[in-house]
Amino acid sequence: MFNFDFKYSFMIPPLPFYQKRFDRFSEELKKTSQLVERYSVIRILVFIAGLILLYFSTTFSLNIALAYSACFAIVFGFIVYHHGILHKLKKNLTILKDINKNEIAAINGEFGHFNKGEEFISNENHYADDLDIFGTGSLFQYLDRSTTFSGKEKLAHWLANQELNTEQILLKQEAVKELADKPEWRQNLQLIGKNTDEKKQDVLDILKWLEEEPLIKNKKFIYFIILVNLITFTLLTLSILAIIPSVIFILHIMIIPFLIIGPFVKRINLIHAQLGKKTDLLLKYSTIIKLIEGEKFTSNYLFNLKKNSAIIDNNASRIIKNLSKISSAFNQRLNMIAGVLLNIFLLWDLIQTIRLENWKKRHKEQLVKWFDVIGEFDALSSLACFAFNNPGYQIPKISEKKFLIQAEEMGHPLIHHKNRINNSIAISGQQQFVIITGANMAGKSTFLRTLGVNMILASVGAPVCAQAFEWSPIQIFTSIRTKDSLYKNESYFFAELKQLKVLIDQLQSGKRLFIILDEILKGTNSKDKQTGSMHLIEQLIRLNSSGIIATHDLALGDLVKTYPNNISNMRFEVEFNNDELVFDYKLKSGISQNMNATFLMKKMGITV
Repeated sequence: MFNFDFKYSFMIPPLPFYQKRFDRFSEELKKTSQLVERYSVIRILVFIAGLILLYFSTTFSLNIALAYSACFAIVFGFIVYHHGILHKLKKNLTILKDINKNEIAAINGEFGHFNKGEEFISNENHYADDLDIFGTGSLFQYLDRSTTFSGKEKLAHWLANQELNTEQILLKQEAVKELADKPEWRQNLQLIGKNTDEKKQDVLDILKWLEEEPLIKNKKFIYFIILVNLITFTLLTLSILAIIPSVIFILHIMIIPFLIIGPFVKRINLIHAQLGKKTDLLLKYSTIIKLIEGEKFTSNYLFNLKKNSAIIDNNASRIIKNLSKISSAFNQRLNMIAGVLLNIFLLWDLIQTIRLENWKKRHKEQLVKWFDVIGEFDALSSLACFAFNNPGYQIPKISEKKFLIQAEEMGHPLIHHKNRINNSIAISGQQQFVIITGANMAGKSTFLRTLGVNMILASVGAPVCAQAFEWSPIQIFTSIRTKDSLYKNESYFFAELKQLKVLIDQLQSGKRLFIILDEILKGTNSKDKQTGSMHLIEQLIRLNSSGIIATHDLALGDLVKTYPNNISNMRFEVEFNNDELVFDYKLKSGISQNMNATFLMKKMGITV
């Protein structure tokens, strides 16, 4: 592994840090590329010169020709070896250069080149869709720096399944903070991961192989293989010495090996498909584990990850590397000539299968644990990169109160800081609802998503986009984007009712929820919508929930008269200035005074 450590001072903001590394690796890549080109020319020239000199050496004597050939092979092999090292170095420098280039772009608000996480989109998780957790321009795309399948899945799981255990959140916060202080280590982790492509099926194949029954259950079968191989080489020796007719040896190698391997061929092919082609992937995992083994971690979360998984003293990385070596040996069967000869003389496929099964018997449970540990470190590194890139964000404080959300100067992390408008909010105690009124495009929906996204970040142990943030960990329930379904023959209104029914059922079962609703009952007429919305809010108060509701319906603000201890009104206002709309996107107390739909329709020529 190439370790490109770089002295870093936290007096330097992230952008100069990345820029300095980008410049450094760009310069080293330029020099290395030139060396690679020179070595390519040297290889060609040495090879041509070698052939010419070999031709002339044969005119002297056979011994001189053989001696020259040996020297030429050593020199040419030396050049090829170092050419290969330079190619590896060039690839690593390219990866490191791109890592820092991508982070510079991300800090400048361009993160479309990262993984979207579209495979994790699910209609079952409403808040994931409402809050843009997955997909283009999503929180996952902004966060994800993982280079392993398990790391990607782990990060997606954390974002889609809120952690509500206070102790676990605090442990993750500590781990994220520690990894944020190790930017070079995290880039080395990415370097290792990006060196080898990984597909979901690759990992699934390995895990499936771990669960399968052994091909050969009789432990003594290996002695039979050794005996057959001894007989093969004995017959070969006797045939060479002309003690027995050569036909006996030929008949032996044409019949016996195939009779022995034949019954196992189908399973051997399956095992090879599952594991034989995973040499580079296993070596990648081994190198990642070695990186983890070589780093000292002080946070309890990371320290215990290593300790509980026995990732110490280079033992785990060595064990996985051994599996990679067996897989590499198994791959010799892909060489048509070598594969046939190895199976004729050594019953190669059976020997490698037995080696794999012996490895599995000893280390099956450990490998599953190590995969999980790799995923944890990979996912936490993504969160740590987010923390490092945003030094102005704050680690949320967990409140000891039964329910509290208090955010100061909170903004949406996916909106670049140059365009971001921050707002503050405080909700304390159960049965508390904030009703936000405002005109179209005034910022109501964005604020709902801002609060929801920061609550998700807080639950995974990441910093939040706020000057201060204190909250009681609680499950959120959102209804911002409701979709109809032609396939299910569901109207928009019915889809919304189903979602609200789920909400009420969960509250009636005793579940604690923080509710984020945008425009209740959008699919019905104004009067019906107003009455239904009021009844729903009253029901939510009775069920001891709290939340925030955005609406165009100013009449909902009058609920404060009936429930002065449970409801507060806030607004996003729009101003009319010289026949133009002016939005300040600042959250204020009270009920909105101005609406803009009619104005906008006239402005766009839709109405007169």
